[in-house]
Amino acid sequence: MATCTDQSYVIDKGDVTYKEQIGKGTFGTVFKVTLNTRDGRIKEAAAKGVVATTQSDEELKFLSRFQHKNLIAFYGYFRDEQKLILITELATKGDLQSFLQSTNEPLPHELIKKWTKEAAEALHYLHEKNTAHKDVKSSNFLITGDDVLKLSDFGTVGIVDATTKTEHRKGTARWMAPEVIEQEVRSLKSDVYSYGIVTWEICAREIPFTKLKTKVEIMDAVTVGQRPQIPQDCPVVLRKVIQSCWRAEHQERPSMGEVLQMLDSDRGMLIFPATQIIICLDVVVFNTQATQLRCCRH
Repeated sequence: MATCTDQSYVIDKGDVTYKEQIGKGTFGTVFKVTLNTRDGRIKEAAAKGVVATTQSDEELKFLSRFQHKNLIAFYGYFRDEQKLILITELATKGDLQSFLQSTNEPLPHELIKKWTKEAAEALHYLHEKNTAHKDVKSSNFLITGDDVLKLSDFGTVGIVDATTKTEHRKGTARWMAPEVIEQEVRSLKSDVYSYGIVTWEICAREIPFTKLKTKVEIMDAVTVGQRPQIPQDCPVVLRKVIQSCWRAEHQERPSMGEVLQMLDSDRGMLIFPATQIIICLDVVVFNTQATQLRCCRH
């Protein structure tokens, strides 16, 4: 049965009031709730019920031990019959995938830059602890009311070595690294590959491999080297990040620390607001919009 070493995270079931279902993750349904805190405040939160197993035990331990501004915050847990109820921060704008698909309006350049960096920082934090998420995808990144991107759904999280043999292909085919598909081995660089796909999604505003309908078709495409087409107007910095992250050989991919260095350098993409001229290395692109940069968008 799942346990948490820090009893300060135990919540009284009576302090949680369910509102409505707001989502469904890989390992449980998510509800909007209100939580009566120990200091007498009432706060909105999210509740996910998972069957109490060794896997949920690992998720609970992770949530109670790891804290970062780009990981969804953990408030506590309680038991309800055979289920473990995890209470976390409520991300009012939902998941990244749904957000990207909900509108055709272009994302402001600064928001694209912010979210790609926040996603990288979340994974860098995990990888610094030799911990892989193992199911990095856009629907597992949540957006708070103030547009902060946070990684969630830690049912697959675990310690990995250079190449950890997996019991089965954990993850989702559209975001799954080729070595996981072919050899059922995983490293921190498998997360890096998936991050590259998520970064592509933020740029392209599309579902990866959308023309391929089955899991087998997608996995076959990935193993022979097919990747989604990067939009022509994608900034050079992000193009470089994407291409380096989804290299076929995991040893050739950058670490998340190196990805952050690439993003922080912002070299290869200079924007002059007064003229709306974007200089990408030796390529000059003139933007005709006066108020908003349409970057990485078909």
